[in-house]
Amino acid sequence: MNTKKSIFLVFRLMIMILVLSLIFARKSAVEAENGATPTAKVTILNDDQKEEIESLREEVKKKVEEKLKTITDEKSEVGKRRSWIGIIKEKTAAGLTLLVRGETKQVKFDEGIKIVNSARKDIKIDDLKPGIKVIAMGYVQEDESLLAKRIVVAGNLEPRKTKVVFGKITDKSKSGQILVIADANEEGKDYETIIDDKTKILQVVAGKIKKAKYDDFKIGQSVVVVLTPVKGQENRFTAKNILILTED
Repeated sequence: MNTKKSIFLVFRLMIMILVLSLIFARKSAVEAENGATPTAKVTILNDDQKEEIESLREEVKKKVEEKLKTITDEKSEVGKRRSWIGIIKEKTAAGLTLLVRGETKQVKFDEGIKIVNSARKDIKIDDLKPGIKVIAMGYVQEDESLLAKRIVVAGNLEPRKTKVVFGKITDKSKSGQILVIADANEEGKDYETIIDDKTKILQVVAGKIKKAKYDDFKIGQSVVVVLTPVKGQENRFTAKNILILTED
């Protein structure tokens, strides 16, 4: 039985007890005046008695509603100060979408929001990027979002660097070890990929995975590649590992 049902049953019982007590008390008083022995016989109530009982019922009802409101307010998160720890999934001019313990939550920027890094130094909203772990502190709103007054970056400002891409080779440089890989899961997304001495190149041959080299890459091959961004060069990456899936 839940809390609300329990409260209603208790107060309904209270009403019944109060009403019966009032009836019995008035009946006893009348019989006492007439010198009679009080009995449990039910008498017809006059208008004054009915009005008094109705007033009592309304008063008890009001008490029940006040109690229920108190319980509801205690359970509600609205207006309460909360801190959410999560990974930024998306950022807009108005706020963030955070992944908090596997659940997506919305964070809105307060007009006077303060954002600091792990060293407690002020940073800008522009410094927040998808993949960064943050602590958002503020107040829960009616739409279950958090109006953030303060955001603390919980780690390095740089988001997770590695990226796994499945795609096809659309271009291969002859002057250097550079491939252009088109993302198969995101139309129009290409990665300029540098193959260096540290890149581990593998290829599927006769159902087995074997070592390969840059000369084994061909336009049209399907590949899976682990990329790391080249610092200061947007849309340019270095391949950490690359597996050629297309067999000759």
